[in-house]
Amino acid sequence: MTTKTFSLRRFMQLCLLLVVTSMTLTACDKDDDDEKASVNNEQPTGGGNSLIGRWELTYDMADGVIDEYYNSGEFIIQFNSDGTYYAIEDGYAESDFWRRQGNTLWIADDDPYTIVELSSSRLVLEYYDSYDYTTWRDVYRRIN
Repeated sequence: MTTKTFSLRRFMQLCLLLVVTSMTLTACDKDDDDEKASVNNEQPTGGGNSLIGRWELTYDMADGVIDEYYNSGEFIIQFNSDGTYYAIEDGYAESDFWRRQGNTLWIADDDPYTIVELSSSRLVLEYYDSYDYTTWRDVYRRIN
């Protein structure tokens, strides 16, 4: 191997390394998280019809048929005014960002939910699960 070939190969490797590194750093930009939190345009419509608060899943339906009733405290989600949420499901906790635009709700980076009903005491979310080709409705009651 000649010196010229070695240095050209080495130069190409360094260029590739720089491109990959710059793409990685760009993808991990912290401003992305700040933007998710600030996109939340939750505006209470009066009478307590705000998504912000603590909700307990009471039952879910698949294509209009009740699939499962939940015991008290089995699944709880807390929507915070700063665009973050905290959820507990079967003793496991998670938190991330949420945002709302009209009747569309994004929780973390999941597929969007449609807000079918939102009152001071009840929240109904609908979503399509492309894994099992089923339309689901989750029915929550406000607990705080």
